[in-house]
Amino acid sequence: MVYRGESGAINESLSDIFGEFVDLTNGSADDTPANRWKMGEGSALGVIRDMANPPAYNDPDRKGSSLWYPRYQTARDNSVFVHKNSGVGNKAAALIADGGSFNGQRVRGIGMDKSAALWWSVQNLLTSGADYAELGTALNTACRQNAAGGVAGTTSDDCAQVARVVTATEMTAKLRRQG
Repeated sequence: MVYRGESGAINESLSDIFGEFVDLTNGSADDTPANRWKMGEGSALGVIRDMANPPAYNDPDRKGSSLWYPRYQTARDNSVFVHKNSGVGNKAAALIADGGSFNGQRVRGIGMDKSAALWWSVQNLLTSGADYAELGTALNTACRQNAAGGVAGTTSDDCAQVARVVTATEMTAKLRRQG
């Protein structure tokens, strides 16, 4: 994916998502419930992002968040943009897997196996310049395809949960914040 703007943020988020899927299933001693969805919990730096609660590290959890980083004209702006704004995809991943209530939506989590299969399918649907609206479409499309194909036991009700997450994280609209 193009490492700039929203496609760069999605790239960062996909890296976080697949890294966390591995981390959550590798049996490491630091994989405690308190550390679930936290990036860097076992490193010398410590936690740098919380995928379930991006605002805890000043990252947005939805497109319309006041924490959304609005500009990326310079290389420094882009580096901040892609890392901060990955929080939207990260929040989506945590909600899809574990569920919860967020931004007016109540979501039943679909679990790790279905989530991993979903995100694997999603990454194969995205274009190199994808934005969050395209990611939202890809999440819904991939879920329907996985349900139709019986991938990881995905059901149409799982897809209803994914659609709620897309709505909650505001991936359905192209929101612009002025910086």
